[in-house]
Amino acid sequence: MDGEVKKGRKDGSCRLIKTMAGVVFLCCFFCAVTFFAKENVYAAGAAGSAGNGFVQTDLSRIAQIPDAPAFVPSSGDKNTYDIVLFWGQSNMLGLTIADALPAGFNVSDPKGTSLLSGVDPDIVSETVNARTAAVKMPENAGLYYDILTDSLIPIRSSQFWMGKVDAQHRGIGYNPVTQQFEAYGSTSAFEPSMGASVQTNLIPEFCRRYYEKTGHRVIVLFAAVGGVGIRGFLPMTDPQYVSSASDAKLSYSFINESILMLLAKVNAYTQSHGMKIGGRYWVSFQGETDIGFAGYKDVYERIVSEWRAAGFTKGALIETSYTNGRAGVCAGVEQMHAMQEQIIAENPDIVLGSDFDYRRYIPDPASYVGAEAAKWGNLPYAQAYVRAAMNVDVLPENCTHLNTPSLCQIGRESADHLAAAVTGR
Repeated sequence: MDGEVKKGRKDGSCRLIKTMAGVVFLCCFFCAVTFFAKENVYAAGAAGSAGNGFVQTDLSRIAQIPDAPAFVPSSGDKNTYDIVLFWGQSNMLGLTIADALPAGFNVSDPKGTSLLSGVDPDIVSETVNARTAAVKMPENAGLYYDILTDSLIPIRSSQFWMGKVDAQHRGIGYNPVTQQFEAYGSTSAFEPSMGASVQTNLIPEFCRRYYEKTGHRVIVLFAAVGGVGIRGFLPMTDPQYVSSASDAKLSYSFINESILMLLAKVNAYTQSHGMKIGGRYWVSFQGETDIGFAGYKDVYERIVSEWRAAGFTKGALIETSYTNGRAGVCAGVEQMHAMQEQIIAENPDIVLGSDFDYRRYIPDPASYVGAEAAKWGNLPYAQAYVRAAMNVDVLPENCTHLNTPSLCQIGRESADHLAAAVTGR
């Protein structure tokens, strides 16, 4: 789903949202216009844009969140911590724009909404809006490693940011001149290695559920950048590496190298603080940009082999799809699904994180036949589309991005599956 909005494509299939959720759309329209006018990140022809802009309300909202105190483990702390790398593109970040929930998503009717949206009833109940959830986080169940300050920051229940976020910065990048990580802004001389989230993404619920299932707290390494294809995660010296220069609408660099540096830094931190590490794992949510790329499986497995060599022992792959209703891509979505399923089947150390994104995908009306229609119980297309639309941003220009309750569902399923692989239960 990721590359769509960044490349300024207008998905005509989202007209159904306008028709069936017109009131919601109009309520958000002014916010969207402000966003496009100020940042021009998602607008058509946004050449050279950073790809991770924010509306002004995002910045004011973030400014109101007090900084979490750094986590200081005690010398007698006998808790076990698992290091988990979260990597991918914009749906790993979380880039919903509108606060408004889709038509039919009623937090006061969790059971009914669950049946329509596929989101568990308790997650529906915890939904504040399309961008924020009140995840019931146990203390220090999730700790975000901030490489800028070399510290662990507890993930709060309603936290909807990851990466450096303020009025000037929209992520973190590796500066090859200073050879340091620095906050990334539009005037930086380097590109981001880690983007920034603007909503409660899948990670808080993942940490909560994983702690519940394993008793291990999670140290989060975050390395996602919107719109980046799988070849952007290769080392920059690799012949197959696809640089951001090949697409002026995207910006990124040193993602692979930064992940390895993140791991080295957090290893040193946990060792110096006497923290007990149970294991090192990863979760990926990537693939939308690579719809139609037949070499995806080979490149993905090459990247994962590097994670193994670095000390990550197991991983969870979250399966992707594409923009709902877009014509001409259904075959590519099914090809990607088959490749991701094959990766899981052929690699014993890789488990399915979640197929929620794929389960909730609906193709264009012409492709809504056979198995594609059966997935939705052979409902009339218009009804099935409304259900699929319950999982994404209500703004047509941004309906490629999953909303917070959907991401929480994905985080929960991924935690369940990785925890089972880790514990053997």
